Amino acid sequence: MPRYVPRLVSWVERLATLGRPDWLWLESILIALLAVWIGWMASPDDPLFVSGAFPWSWFAPVLVALRYGVPPAVLSSAILLAAYYAFAPLGLAAPVPRVFVLGGMLLVMICGEYSGIWRTRVRRQNERNAYLEDRVERITKRLYLLRLSHDRLEQDLLSRPATLRDALADLRRRIDVSDRSALLPAAQETLVFLAQYCQLDVAALHAISGAGVFQQVAGIGDPPPLRADDPLLTYACDELKLAHVQSDAIDRLAPTDHLVVAPIVTSDWRLLGVVTITRMPFLAMTEDTLQMLSVLCAAYADSITGSEKVRPLIAAYPACPAYFAEEMLKLARLHRDFNLHSHIVVLDMGDHPQRLDLFHLLLRQRRTPDVIWHTENPAPGRHSFIVTMMPLARRNTVDGYLVRAENSLKEQLGGDFDTHKVRAQVIALDNADPLGALKNLIEGSAL
Repeated sequence: MPRYVPRLVSWVERLATLGRPDWLWLESILIALLAVWIGWMASPDDPLFVSGAFPWSWFAPVLVALRYGVPPAVLSSAILLAAYYAFAPLGLAAPVPRVFVLGGMLLVMICGEYSGIWRTRVRRQNERNAYLEDRVERITKRLYLLRLSHDRLEQDLLSRPATLRDALADLRRRIDVSDRSALLPAAQETLVFLAQYCQLDVAALHAISGAGVFQQVAGIGDPPPLRADDPLLTYACDELKLAHVQSDAIDRLAPTDHLVVAPIVTSDWRLLGVVTITRMPFLAMTEDTLQMLSVLCAAYADSITGSEKVRPLIAAYPACPAYFAEEMLKLARLHRDFNLHSHIVVLDMGDHPQRLDLFHLLLRQRRTPDVIWHTENPAPGRHSFIVTMMPLARRNTVDGYLVRAENSLKEQLGGDFDTHKVRAQVIALDNADPLGALKNLIEGSAL
C-alpha cells in the first residue's frame, strides 16, 4: 500500500469529526467518493475490496452513520454501490455481491441507530444541564441579593426600614404595570431605585433600539450623551460585564465621560441596555457597591423578560405568583420538546386542630430545587395549600417525596395524611393546561 494512503485516511477521519449540520449531505458524498478513490489507488482491480479478506470500503458509510445517523449513511452506501457497478467489467449487468451489500448495510444501520440514540441522549442531557445552570445562576443572584438585603437592613434599619427584597418586589410590581411598548419598562423608576441603593448622583439608563443604537430612556441629574466610541461602553458590550475607570482591561488614556458603565444582561446573555454613572460619592465607589449594581441590573433584566413570558398566565390566573408561572413555563417547554418530566404536588390541608403545625411541618419537607407556592388560611372551614413544583422529577421521585412527608407526620404528630385530613394530588406537566388544573383543584377545595 502506498505511503500516502494512511495520511489520506487520517484526513478523512478529521473531516468527519469536524462536520457541520448544514454540510452533512455534502460531507457524506465526499467521504464516500474519497473512500472509493483511496480504494482505486490501493487496489485498481477491486477498489471496493469486494473480493478481499475485509470490506474496507464500508468504513466510509459507517463513519457517516456514527457521525450523522442513518439517512446520510444510506446515501454513502448508495454511492459505494454505484461505484461497484461503475468499476465492474459488465457494468449494470454485473451480479450483485449479496453478502458484501447485505453485511455492509446491516452494519451501517446498526451504527446509525446507535448514533441516533446517543445523539438524542446527549441533546436531552444538554437541555437538562442548561436548565440547571440557569437555575443555579438565578439562585446565586437571589442569595447575593438576600445577603445584601440583610447587610442593608442591619446598617440602615433606622433611616430606611424597607429591605432590599421589598424594594425589588416593588420594582417588579412597577414593571408589571408599566408601559410594555417602551424600550425598557419602568426605566425612570428603575434608575431612581438604583440611585437610592447605590448612591448615584448623575446617571442615565440607555436602551438598545431596533437599529442597535443606544437611546437614553431615563436620567438623574444632567448626564452627558453616550458616545459610541466610549471605552467603558465598548468593554461592557463586548464582555457583558461592568466596566469602571479603574478596570485593568480599559484603555485609561482614551477619553470617557463616565465613571461606570453597567450592562443590563438577561440570564441567557442578551444585552438590553446599559446604565451609565457620571458622578457618585467617592466613598461609595467600592467593590461591593459595583457588584450590587451588576446584580440589580441583572435582576431588572430578568424581571423584564420574565414578566413578558408570564403575563398571559398571570392575567388568566391572578393568584399565581410570577416566579411560579415563569418556572412552570420553562419546565413545560422541556417536557414538550425533550420529554423531560416534571410534576406539581398539591398538599390540601382541611380543617384540623393541628393544621398550623401541619402546614409548617410539610413546608419544611421541600427539596432544594423545588419551587413552592403556599397559601395559609387559618380560618375555620377553609383550606390551606402547599403547591410544590418538582423540576426534572419523575413519578418515583414524587412518590418518594410524599412518603417522606407522610413518615414525618407519623414521627412528629402521630398520624398519616388521612388522619390529619391532608389530601395529596399530583399534576404532571404533560397536562395540556397544568396551571388550569391546579386552579380548578384549589378553587374546588376552597368552596
